[in-house]
Amino acid sequence: MTNYDFLNLSPYEFEVLTRDILQAHMGVFLESFGAGTDGGIDLRYAKGEQFIVQCKRYQDYDSLYQVLKKEAKSVKKMAPVRYILVTSVGLLPDRKKKLLDLFSPYILSTDDVLGKDELNNLLQQHQGVERNHFKLWLSSTNILQTILNRQIVNQSKFVLDDIRNKLRVYVQNDSFSEARKILEDNRYVIVSGIPGIGKTTLAEVLVYDALANGFEEFVYLSGSIKEGFKMYEEGRSQVFLFDDFLGKNFLASNLDINEEKQLIRFINKLRSSKNKLLIFTTREYILNQARLKFEELDNATLVKCILDLSKYTTLVKARIFYNHLFFNGIPYPYIQALIDKKYLPALVKHQNYSPRIIEYICNEAIWKDYKVADFPNALLDMFKSPFKVWEHAFTQQITVQAQVVLYALLISGSEVGLSSLFKQYKALKNEPEKMSNLQQNSIFKTALKELEGSFIHLSRQRSGDTTIKFHNPSIQDFLINYCNQDETIQEELIRGFLYIKPALDIFSDKYPKAKEEQRFVFSDRLMNLLRNRLIGSVDTLIYSPEDYPYRSPSKDDLVCLKLSAMDTKISYAEGSPFEQFLRTMFHPLVYSEDIGSRGVHAYDQLLMCHFSDDEELDVVRILLNITPCLSDQNDFSILSDFEGNFPEKFEDFKEEHCDEYQEIFSGIIAGLSDDGLESKDDLKQNIEILNELERDYGAGVDEVRYALEKAIENIEEQERLAAYDDYYYHTSPRRRMPDYHHFGGYDKDDRGSSWPSTFTRSLSENEQIDDLFRSMHQAE
Repeated sequence: MTNYDFLNLSPYEFEVLTRDILQAHMGVFLESFGAGTDGGIDLRYAKGEQFIVQCKRYQDYDSLYQVLKKEAKSVKKMAPVRYILVTSVGLLPDRKKKLLDLFSPYILSTDDVLGKDELNNLLQQHQGVERNHFKLWLSSTNILQTILNRQIVNQSKFVLDDIRNKLRVYVQNDSFSEARKILEDNRYVIVSGIPGIGKTTLAEVLVYDALANGFEEFVYLSGSIKEGFKMYEEGRSQVFLFDDFLGKNFLASNLDINEEKQLIRFINKLRSSKNKLLIFTTREYILNQARLKFEELDNATLVKCILDLSKYTTLVKARIFYNHLFFNGIPYPYIQALIDKKYLPALVKHQNYSPRIIEYICNEAIWKDYKVADFPNALLDMFKSPFKVWEHAFTQQITVQAQVVLYALLISGSEVGLSSLFKQYKALKNEPEKMSNLQQNSIFKTALKELEGSFIHLSRQRSGDTTIKFHNPSIQDFLINYCNQDETIQEELIRGFLYIKPALDIFSDKYPKAKEEQRFVFSDRLMNLLRNRLIGSVDTLIYSPEDYPYRSPSKDDLVCLKLSAMDTKISYAEGSPFEQFLRTMFHPLVYSEDIGSRGVHAYDQLLMCHFSDDEELDVVRILLNITPCLSDQNDFSILSDFEGNFPEKFEDFKEEHCDEYQEIFSGIIAGLSDDGLESKDDLKQNIEILNELERDYGAGVDEVRYALEKAIENIEEQERLAAYDDYYYHTSPRRRMPDYHHFGGYDKDDRGSSWPSTFTRSLSENEQIDDLFRSMHQAE
């Protein structure tokens, strides 16, 4: 039994829902007149027995009645043949009778007064309408409870108020249905677009939709697709979200070794499954960079749902703006000032229009800082210079301690643990010795509380640890841009950074200057200061704030990781002191017996860069040292480096140490067996890798390859039997698991008409925008 209160819908959305319900119930086509200065008409039927409909979304009867008393005069002037009143307020019989008397003789009977209960009853009769208004359906109490009860992996539990708030301001548009269709057809979707356009919001709504429709588990992937392989569970319906899967600055950070191949492999694994969904988000230009760099990403048939401004019609953008203003309770005089100055169309059509700017303006109640008359110009200035939105809050609304926390987070990575961030905070603050660690920690925690919800987001992990990240990526963009305008701040960050890897990701000067908001731009003086800081403090600087619960790097691993980051991220001239420093620091590690899997790729990069021309190098000894830590296919590139740079010595190693050489592949080959694999695509992928091992390295793979081939034959035999059963007994394994195709199909026949993109009345686009926003006055 449906029991909606309809208050998660804006007045405009409530009107559209009313129209669709009445069209389905009465079998007629209703004209929409908008929700503004319509003279008491929202919907009209102009054929045969003519009538008009008025839609009122209110929380309580008293407010509704006061407004209707004023509108009764307009209705009497129109003198309609029939007047139907629809409201979100629940109506007892005596109140219906009171409204009937108010609009007599135009409301013919109490049957023409529809309140909350009547609407819920009609939705029960026309469930296609209910499903097509998925925002209403997702916000219902029982569906929200279903979502909250699902298993959440790698992220804090869903919070009821957070879901409600996101769904309230969300505007149903073609991007959702397009992304959903791609998911149905391909089991994965890549949502890409410019920063701030709403990629993560769309992805989250898709996750809610899948969980509401029977998927059991939500898995949030934050670092690498390897997490997906670990969390993948056969027989369990799972939806994976890999937010910002190529990172915020692809050129600076890149993917992990062979990560692009793992991505394609995971996609193929999911595509063969009927109970898995995978949602990626990424910035459009970063996706383009990755496809240019990696053949696997460029040649693969990557289905994209590109969420960009071209998919937002002007009226959809107006409704996004409208929903944020309406649900955040901005007083109507501020809206009226925008209408009077005719600024609303200009804002909606502005080249810098962004839901993120609108969200921040509303959530932080920036309008309170301005008089009503000044608000339109102030708002337009924010659109003209989006960074001003953050600059105003950063420079005027938070304490110095909170600013230092944000600087610390900026140079510590996109997401960092609480204790690691505190260490970086202390390094930047450089408080006098008289201030105890306890005092500093208290100030730090106070600053976090000040920033939470606006600048930063705190998450409690399953391990019990707390992590901190920016509330959205545009804050990081702003901070880099802000620092690039002030050499004093830049210098302080160079002198105070603690973690080499995240700092150099944004300090690097080795990449093109396009997208400068993604990295620092230093003067020559500051670049020399950075090089000198690295040289002078390499022993005390920490490679990364990341914890290593498994396979912690050795001391030599950490030195290699530090030096490799410096070598690949910082430019230097041949023969310069910086190059000499790198060679001098690495030289004692050339024959280290303590290089492990964490540092072996960094070791390989440094060796090939600085010692590949050393004819005296004992390559055989080096290979004997590092081969024990070559354990998976990602390590093939190291063997290729040695074979390419030292071909004769590499052959000597293979001949003199045949057993050690074959031992490199034994673990990799064992890991490619059919244990636990149920997908033909996975099995075929492993056979391809085995063929590569045999072809390129002479590895013995016959036994495992034969087992994989037999496993494929068994699966194909099971498929033939299943097809036989399906044909003769009409049974299908898909019926025993959630089927994404069955939910929320678009049912035009039941609904009566498609979702409108414009009002049917002949109004200009600008008039429609103003008319939409005027409806807020009626809803106050």
